[in-house]
Amino acid sequence: MIEGLTRVSKRILRRVAATAVTGLLLVPMLASCAALDVIQASVDARNSSEIESPAQIQNSQLAAETELLLAQLWEGEGDLPVGGNVRRACQADEGGEAYLFYGSWFSPASAAVSPDRSEAIMTITEMSDWLEAQGWEYVETFEFTTEKLDVNAVGVGASKSAAGIPDMQVIYYFEGQLGQPEPHIVVDIDSDCLVADL
Repeated sequence: MIEGLTRVSKRILRRVAATAVTGLLLVPMLASCAALDVIQASVDARNSSEIESPAQIQNSQLAAETELLLAQLWEGEGDLPVGGNVRRACQADEGGEAYLFYGSWFSPASAAVSPDRSEAIMTITEMSDWLEAQGWEYVETFEFTTEKLDVNAVGVGASKSAAGIPDMQVIYYFEGQLGQPEPHIVVDIDSDCLVADL
């Protein structure tokens, strides 16, 4: 597995940004400039209509790609983290209403997520293969341990420019994590500025 701590750090900080809108902090903060910009934007716009949380995806292509990705891991959409997903208004080249979307989904309680590390690695490897077959770009697996992030997990990150997704991660927490001690999988998606067509 390849160490992907920078991308994981962005994921953790992005979740902090999503929950900061509702005044909740669920995960520890790690240093990452891009993610800190998201947090600052969330804090600055907390009392305005610029950021919406919880929010639904408003772009059909992003929604379809997200649904396909989640269906590959479990049945249904998965559970939203406390604080919900975040949508922020932006200016798209095509005009019209457009949004940046920052989304997270946790595996539902009904999904049987194994606490076995070997099973987690196999799941992530299969997911990596599936992503490549589906045309995802920059597919990269990673593993991190308690020595670096106080959690043991494996994951895969990728992007899909055709769907407006510059950054996506699937993280398999086979020993659980802060606030959710049971084994679970988290899917995080960041979108480009996409026109609302739903």
